Amino acid sequence: MILIEGNFSILGSAPDGDSIRFMPNDLTLWNLLKQPVKFNQAGVTQLRLDAIDSLETHFQPPKSRIGSQHQPPPYAERAAARLLDLLGFDSRTIQRDPEWCVVAAEPAIAPGYILTHFADQYGRALALAFPGRSGKRDGSKVIMDEKWIQQSVNFQLLKEGLVYPIFYNNQLAQVRKFLTAAVADARSKKSELWSVDVTNTGFTILGFDSLTQKSVIFPKLFRRLMGYLSQHDGVNLGNLEAYLTVNSDRLILLSEGTPTTMMNLLNIDGQTIRLTQPIENLLFMEK
Repeated sequence: MILIEGNFSILGSAPDGDSIRFMPNDLTLWNLLKQPVKFNQAGVTQLRLDAIDSLETHFQPPKSRIGSQHQPPPYAERAAARLLDLLGFDSRTIQRDPEWCVVAAEPAIAPGYILTHFADQYGRALALAFPGRSGKRDGSKVIMDEKWIQQSVNFQLLKEGLVYPIFYNNQLAQVRKFLTAAVADARSKKSELWSVDVTNTGFTILGFDSLTQKSVIFPKLFRRLMGYLSQHDGVNLGNLEAYLTVNSDRLILLSEGTPTTMMNLLNIDGQTIRLTQPIENLLFMEK
């Protein structure tokens, strides 16, 4: 993993529980990543925090006209506020507009650093994020161990049960190992999300509010379901299997090493859905 020092920035953006803007001190360090990173003229890029998936605060389904959608607000907003506090901001001072864009904050910039080695197809660096300064040489390579991982905000958010895990094939196995332990701890204590999660027990869709206000589920599944609902009249799930067969995510079951798709892991009974595998047992293929 490559260590990059810089600053987190939130003014004029809409940070949630798993993404935030970052400006490195040395822009040339982006060249060390395996995929190109997109950044603006000021050098600011959007980070995707590695291995975590927070409830959606402003999701726009592709090819739809239904507008921005969200998951049950209390948990989505709590994760976003906690991330900012962990990174050195003061969530009590943050003001957002109706589109959830930050219009005021004190401070609006906070020093920090990331560990990264990859960017996704949208040019977002996948990163473990940390507040403050590392005390290490900027741009140095870091061998990951338990101490590094446990100091990341990614680990902390998982341990507190404020976000879901989401594992991809481009992540380091040792990172996944320690983050899975944090998930297991949060699950066993029924912390935050895990006290209300219905991804594996099942949930019924009777209207859009079943997903936006009531059922707390794995955000990746929420995004796929909203994509389906936005392209079909009403909320009938009769064509969901056909839709997901075309649009489903490829993955591997970590416990068995077998390839499958998310569609194959869904039990659909009328308007009721449940995922038949624990989320932390899924290893998604990065597109």
